[in-house]
Amino acid sequence: MIQLISLRQWLVIAVATSLISGVAEAKITFLGLSAGDMTAESAVLWVRVNHPKLSAATVEIAKDPSFKAIVTSQQGTVNPDNNGTLKLKVSGLQSNTKYYYHFKSGSLTSWVGSFYTNPGPTENTKFKIAFTGDADQKYRPYPAIEYFGNTLNVGSTELNAFIFLGDTIYETSATGLPGFGKVSQGSVNTAIPSGSASPSEAANALLILNKRYDANIKGVAATGAAESRPVTGLNGVRSLLSSTGIYTLLDNHEIFGALQSGGAPINAVKENSNPSYATNPSGPYNNDTIAFLAETKAFYNNMPTAVDIVGKIDAAKGAAEHFGLSFANLLAPEAPVDRSTDPRSSGKPVNYFSRRWGKNIYYIQVDDRTYRDARMVAPARYALTPATFPLQEAKFDASGQLDRSQAYESGFQKGDPKPGVYMAANQAPGRTMLGTTQLEWLLAELNNAKTSQALWTVIAVSTPIDQRGSLTDSKSWAGGYPGERNQIFKKIADLSLHNVVFLTTDDHNARINRLKYQPDPANDANWANLPYAFQVLAGPMGAVGPDQPPFHVTETLAKDYSTVISDLIQKDNDLAAFQQPTIGLVGYPGMSNISRIFDSTSATAPQSVDFYNPDTFGYTTLEWDEAAMLTISYWGIKAYSANQYPKNYKKPQKILSFSVTPSP
Repeated sequence: MIQLISLRQWLVIAVATSLISGVAEAKITFLGLSAGDMTAESAVLWVRVNHPKLSAATVEIAKDPSFKAIVTSQQGTVNPDNNGTLKLKVSGLQSNTKYYYHFKSGSLTSWVGSFYTNPGPTENTKFKIAFTGDADQKYRPYPAIEYFGNTLNVGSTELNAFIFLGDTIYETSATGLPGFGKVSQGSVNTAIPSGSASPSEAANALLILNKRYDANIKGVAATGAAESRPVTGLNGVRSLLSSTGIYTLLDNHEIFGALQSGGAPINAVKENSNPSYATNPSGPYNNDTIAFLAETKAFYNNMPTAVDIVGKIDAAKGAAEHFGLSFANLLAPEAPVDRSTDPRSSGKPVNYFSRRWGKNIYYIQVDDRTYRDARMVAPARYALTPATFPLQEAKFDASGQLDRSQAYESGFQKGDPKPGVYMAANQAPGRTMLGTTQLEWLLAELNNAKTSQALWTVIAVSTPIDQRGSLTDSKSWAGGYPGERNQIFKKIADLSLHNVVFLTTDDHNARINRLKYQPDPANDANWANLPYAFQVLAGPMGAVGPDQPPFHVTETLAKDYSTVISDLIQKDNDLAAFQQPTIGLVGYPGMSNISRIFDSTSATAPQSVDFYNPDTFGYTTLEWDEAAMLTISYWGIKAYSANQYPKNYKKPQKILSFSVTPSP
């Protein structure tokens, strides 16, 4: 049952936090603060200063929240050209240790943030993370992630890390918060930037995006406008950012329109019918344009990543000088950009890396947006194999639109291809999601994970990597970039790399899937299970889907459960028709402790629904004990409609949970 926080509980927290912060909301100087990209001995500390006259800030770090014994302190200059943010690297820290920090400027002090350093590769210790993504401002202030790190939000306590796994903002408009596209019927359209955008258009896009990042931290008025609230009020992602260390991925709502494919040619559109756009070996590339740089600059400035894009756009400077912008990497200052010979990657900031999370876990973070080839209009034939959907290569009318006979006429998927319609260009030799440099790096990291003898390999990707049957779309790995997906899976299988977990979001529901691949890509009929591997897809923090039919925002989770069951049956039947695993891990080796609300037999007779959660907003946790047993739990609240801007805290409840003992 969803619980509302009581007034008494709110007042207790408000008083406590006011004492910690030392300032009232009317005098708040610090809008947001966070730690990110943690290693065993370092982290990046980030702050957003909400005062145009302040230029310097000092961070103090201690092992206790009262700061009786400060471990270290550093000072830096807030950059107004970076949306009033500052990033500092702190190093020389102890592994597997909780640290507290706050920022100071003059007599003003921020509230307290905290983070853990990672355990080292020989430390056998428990480890807990959470992740989600898809933060659409129409659903602010995201009550499912409020009071993060507090016992009022019990699933979020004592996290070693949080992965903000893509779509950290949305570019589309919300009531009271203009964005790109039409705000309402009859309104003036705010043009979506393309690769041919001018420096002034890019600068305007950067200004709009900075306001959207700020709005996601702040509270929200009934009108939808961003508003300042007490630190303890419903404040979007503020408590999440400061309660634990963050790893952050880029996806298609931080960069949008045609630019969401960073390796596409600059004249490409969002979904392309021209097969010559399928590959782009020599450029020019979207990721070299000022519009792409402006949109990724907003992301890196406003997130606690080691990567940063610094400075002010200068229209007098061209692409060779990055339009006056410069790149930085606080954890690797000697290598702020890729220096390979691959033209789509060389000279670009690198936000992919690996970490050891103790003896038992090898973490790999992938960037599957910055370098990918253009999205084509229909999925690849690779993803469309059942006899019940006769295959048809995509046809286009004179205007370049998908032929009406092959596309949905109306509904949520209007204009998208019907099942069986495929794009041969998606299987063009050399087509890439990651780019040559990153793909080679990832394959080497899989080797490293194997030789490390870590019992688990966790891979974060912003795009789902399972196959969705007839719902497979051309932006996914299976539908748009199948060759590279298969190469990665085959490498995992050939290495006998066990206990591989892919983490992702983006599909606006929550599900756990096994994975299949083609040992011989030329043989469409031969699909094999990827042994000891599965995908965990988290539902959204707040985005369209869980609030849409067939689910009912007017019903409780309990009353909506029968709808969830009927929806799942349709999806499982569809997946089976495409020779793909149905939803869930029933019968998976080492499975135990299965539970799901509303399913009284989940522990003794588990079924698909015990791994499916399509009608909530929330987050997912992964918790390893000292014996390396992994427990995965989904925490959520009933979805609500867009542009409602809830004022009351709703306590997330555990929707489902299960444990997996690692295979040797």
